[in-house]
Amino acid sequence: MPRTDEPAVLDFLRRQAGGGALILSVCVGGGVAAAAGVLDGHTATSHWYYLDGLEKDFPEVRWQRGVRYVDDGQVISTAGVLSGIDGTLRVIERLAGTNVAAVAAEAVGWRHYSPGTPLPIPVQRFGAGDAIAALNRSYRWDAPTAGVLLTEGVGELELASVFVTYTEAVYAARTLAVSSGATTVRSRHGLTFVPRATLADAAQLDRLLVPGAATAARHDAPTTHDLRPTYLHAAPGFASDGPLRDIAANVDVASTAWRAKLLEYPAGDITLIGRGWPWERTLRPVVLALAGLALLAGGLAVRRRWARRPAQLDGHRAPAEVA
Repeated sequence: MPRTDEPAVLDFLRRQAGGGALILSVCVGGGVAAAAGVLDGHTATSHWYYLDGLEKDFPEVRWQRGVRYVDDGQVISTAGVLSGIDGTLRVIERLAGTNVAAVAAEAVGWRHYSPGTPLPIPVQRFGAGDAIAALNRSYRWDAPTAGVLLTEGVGELELASVFVTYTEAVYAARTLAVSSGATTVRSRHGLTFVPRATLADAAQLDRLLVPGAATAARHDAPTTHDLRPTYLHAAPGFASDGPLRDIAANVDVASTAWRAKLLEYPAGDITLIGRGWPWERTLRPVVLALAGLALLAGGLAVRRRWARRPAQLDGHRAPAEVA
């Protein structure tokens, strides 16, 4: 939750903390926990993007950078998004032990599990390469519309990895949840999803993304409108690996690096193949600026030309000078 002004939520957190509950905050949710006061006097962390503001707004909290999670007794807080997996595994460690946590990490393909201690992460700041975010948001007007095929039994992490990775802050594609015809689809653990359209009705699609290792193994996704399915989870690994590889191949590596940075995902062990930087997209603002200057220059030239014409009034010539 990004909002810190929901009284019912803040009161709930205070009551839970007062009753001795273990509090876990993930990413920007650290701001909600801080607003409730449950982090006062504790060491905590949050997403690098928000830490400067959190330090200013909640000085009673000892904010820490460069770590995936902080376990400070009653409260466990994590850095950005996917660091929430490490924080959750820490909760499992405390409740059931490291052996159970290791099994859980393996079950979801999280190869970055560090038993008993959080792994360090880079202390992130904005860099020159992060300009790709503004470039994509403002000038990638030709981003494709990708259908995301919902299939029975798809893993929740597999499904979430597509919608989160392609859309938020990277604008790799406009996503549309579709099905082969079903009005509802049940996920692996029983969540019910309602697709926005069926493949037969989705003629506006440019790509068809198919999440799920099970579907990739069967290789039985339907084809329509001459779209070839892209199976994102055909290779073993964590759910985000396939989408990141696909964005590198179909957009650029710079966009992939920015997305991994925001997710705080250690993607250094993933092979990313694609162009390094979208130079033709970089030229778009330059071309638009030059076109704007040309229009301005043309407008000024026309204005000067009209200013030099003989003065006229109501269609009559001005009176000639008297000799």
